[in-house]
Amino acid sequence: MGATHGVDIPFTLGNAINRFAGRSHVGERGTNAAPVAPLDRVVLFLNTVLLMDIAFLPFAASVLAQAFHDGQGQRTAVVLHGLAFELAAVLFNSIREYARHDGRLLAATIDTAGARAISRRFRLALAWIATGVLLGAWLPVLGVAVIAAFIPFYWLPIAGEVAKAKRRRDGGGHA
Repeated sequence: MGATHGVDIPFTLGNAINRFAGRSHVGERGTNAAPVAPLDRVVLFLNTVLLMDIAFLPFAASVLAQAFHDGQGQRTAVVLHGLAFELAAVLFNSIREYARHDGRLLAATIDTAGARAISRRFRLALAWIATGVLLGAWLPVLGVAVIAAFIPFYWLPIAGEVAKAKRRRDGGGHA
């Protein structure tokens, strides 16, 4: 009892409750840690919501797999799965842009051009996944293919980031 389409609803709800409890715990502890450097509450909040969305992805993947196994509800499952990824992309991009704004939270090892190159690449995910969601609502297999294709694309090195890392390694003065 409690399982729908092979999904354990009580387990999933329990997992969601744990995530919210974790968010509350981090929120309380984040401001009371005296010896720790100041926290950025916006980044902490966005990162926590991102982690909650990432924790939801296995559920969305289970719904997707079950829909393709049963041959029913594929369009809805692809849209659900794609929207979970789209939310993750929106949150990730929000965190990156917030950190990049005025260079307030970027590491000193990346210059402005490198940060822009990385941001351009990650903003592409928003359109890429949205396209997969729309295509999946029309033709589910095509939507899954488009959404899945962005994963290996993001494994590839980012030009601005890699060049900077190579220069540091080669010319860093270390023997």
